Amino acid sequence: MKKATVLVVFAALCAMLWSCGQKPKLSGEVDLPDGTMLQLISTTTNETVDTLKVEKGKFSYNGTAPDGIYSLVWERQQAWTVELSATPFAIKASTKDSVPSQVTEGKDKDIINKYYEYESQYAVAMAPIQEAMQGNAAEAEAETMMLAAENARNTFSANLYQLASANPNNEFSLYLLQATVTMLGYDQMLELDQALEAWDAAYAENATMQSIRKTIAKQKQLADGQPFVDLTAKTADGNEVALSSVAGKGHPVLLKFWASWCKPCRQSNPGLVKLYANYHPKGFEIFGVSLDEKAEDWQNAVAADNLTWPQYIAGWNVAMETYNVQGIPFTVLIDGEGKIVAKNLDENGLESKLEELLK
Repeated sequence: MKKATVLVVFAALCAMLWSCGQKPKLSGEVDLPDGTMLQLISTTTNETVDTLKVEKGKFSYNGTAPDGIYSLVWERQQAWTVELSATPFAIKASTKDSVPSQVTEGKDKDIINKYYEYESQYAVAMAPIQEAMQGNAAEAEAETMMLAAENARNTFSANLYQLASANPNNEFSLYLLQATVTMLGYDQMLELDQALEAWDAAYAENATMQSIRKTIAKQKQLADGQPFVDLTAKTADGNEVALSSVAGKGHPVLLKFWASWCKPCRQSNPGLVKLYANYHPKGFEIFGVSLDEKAEDWQNAVAADNLTWPQYIAGWNVAMETYNVQGIPFTVLIDGEGKIVAKNLDENGLESKLEELLK
């Protein structure tokens, strides 16, 4: 009995000593005041799994959240992408756009640091564009800024896609692919679909992998030349109207997702008002879908921007489930036969296509 007791005590002591010396699953340094609370949010479920407190410029976590990719969020102002795994993860988190955060320990340290580098470059490129967009830019200037923003997004997306493609069979690469898949061209998306087939079988049941494959399947369905995907939205009176009530009826239709709070959406409206005035008499229709939460905001914006085409309102879930919408403005041009012609054309591109379709 004494021998057994000694062994139990020894085992407990070893476990205690090991625990005391064990590194936390997640730790870091950040230039934030003591007492600042950081939310640990799952990138898979978008749910907060725990909160971490900053003390003396440091934070740590050793809870029971499952392994995976998480966002460490500070008051919804800033987020750092982190990884929980059997390997401890440590980060020097930067709150400055021009200074990339740095992973000092972690199983995917090199990949994530490269991601932080690209993220910093994107933030720096977008800062002056976002500042300029807060003002009342003229129509031509607004279009230039939107083009600059699109170029910055495309560069960022391309960098992330290349980084993920160079590191297959990796959880963090899946996270990057999920963030960029809707930005890919159709041919590139097909290449990704084939590449994912070669990943280890263990990833087949991964929730992020399944989400990516589902998105690719939807993007194939939304390719140019494919029939439009129907949806329903509500009028100001609460009546439901289907896109199919106007699309596929012998004339071109532009489906536009937008919102009153979306600066680029509002800045694109004057040009669309002009095109509608010119081409509606020839048969051009617009099916406007606002993603506003408050109907009053939507109606005020419609009046302020002098939008005379039929307007409807729906939730983000409708936009995402039907057209994989990740950001707005988002437009889909549909021909008279109900086939998708193009997506997210600028004013000149839309006018050119309308000239072709309305000959």
